[in-house]
Amino acid sequence: MAMIKLCKAFFLAVMFLLGVSADSYAQVKCANKQLADLVELLPDIRLDEGFAGEVMVPAVSHTKPVLVLRNAEGVIHHIGIKFFDREIINRHPSPVYHFIERYFLELLLMPHPEDIKTKMKLEHVQITSEVFSLENMKKGLQDIVSAVSHDLSVYITSNNQQCSASCLNQGKLLAKINFPLRYELITGFSKLEAENSVYTDLLMAGKQVYKPLGSEYMSTYKDGMYSANNDEYYVTEDIISTTSYNKVGEEYVPVFSPDLLKESVYNLFNTGYDWGVEASIEQNLYGNKKNTFDISLAQLANFFKSKNCSLYTGVRKYDKSKIEGVMMAVNMELGYQHIMMFTFDKALFDKPAGQQIQIKMYNYVPIHNVSSLL
Repeated sequence: MAMIKLCKAFFLAVMFLLGVSADSYAQVKCANKQLADLVELLPDIRLDEGFAGEVMVPAVSHTKPVLVLRNAEGVIHHIGIKFFDREIINRHPSPVYHFIERYFLELLLMPHPEDIKTKMKLEHVQITSEVFSLENMKKGLQDIVSAVSHDLSVYITSNNQQCSASCLNQGKLLAKINFPLRYELITGFSKLEAENSVYTDLLMAGKQVYKPLGSEYMSTYKDGMYSANNDEYYVTEDIISTTSYNKVGEEYVPVFSPDLLKESVYNLFNTGYDWGVEASIEQNLYGNKKNTFDISLAQLANFFKSKNCSLYTGVRKYDKSKIEGVMMAVNMELGYQHIMMFTFDKALFDKPAGQQIQIKMYNYVPIHNVSSLL
């Protein structure tokens, strides 16, 4: 009960910081303020009564419905024009689909074509079409939406900074959307909302069970040890995803010993295995604010894994008693990383249960900004 009260108080505090009243979110529960703003622009839909599904909004389109999705708690996590067949999304999951649906809705709810162009210019978004003229942007976007069919094919490409989605209808390029690979733009969460969601999501996620790897993931390492087939580096060759194992019976158990210090450090942060180690976290927030909390290190690592992040670890310093380094959780698909600077005592490897690691954490850092923090 105390934890529930803590979560509720934290949620109300976040709403206050965001300048959003509790009453407005009580009427229609939305995952972020951008979705709440869309709700305000759709007054004909009784979203306050828990509506979810498809509804026609003539001001947006006469042929395609607006889609409203809620999670298990009844919170709206997506509003957009139903652009894509759900089978496509299920076969090839990507946050880009929801972004395009929401972004087209945002644009078509704007009253003037020039407002649309201004928004796209400010957000560095480009939309082109080989089928329709976009000289009158609003009419062109409505034409694109009307022409979408079940035969639509989608090709998504990205690099570290840009993403492109090409939508082909019957072999013709119906629309191509180019946009920055930026978490806030794609998801609709502000920097503050995204950072604050880490703590609340960690509380809600709870403890997750470590999943042992099978022999198909293993290759011979050295001295009878095995290494998972994940030997990659990030930014520099000193920040790696390597994990090492001993085979005990038919199971591969992560190496953890003061005699194998390097391998043990990488395993501690990269595997998600629970040795009973606690993390004392100082979370650095937008606006020079800080949040401090304690959590299981395994829970932290497995939470980031559940968010499709790849884990990497780099060691900066070994001395007689301390180890310093960085743990990184990287989501290339959404263009962000969580950066965690750690310090802990070497004695942890002798008796890990109950030992504590000090972590300074920076969340949702754009992947092209990493050098400024390392």
